[in-house]
Amino acid sequence: MNAATVPSFWEAYQRLPEDIKRSAKKAFDLWKNNPFHPSLRFTWINRVNRVKRGYFENPKP
Repeated sequence: MNAATVPSFWEAYQRLPEDIKRSAKKAFDLWKNNPFHPSLRFTWINRVNRVKRGYFENPKP
C-alpha cells in the first residue's frame, strides 16, 4: 500500500506531542501491513483513476 501526504500534514505532525507521534507511527505501520484492520477505523471515500482515497476517523473520547 502506498501513501502520500501534503506539506501541511508534516507541519501539523511536527507540532504534535511525542506520545501522539509514536501512536500515529504505530497506526501507520499497521495500516501499511493491513489497511482493513478494524482498530484503524479507516474509511474509503472514493477512487480517482487508480488511486483510492480515504480518511481515519478520530476515536471518540
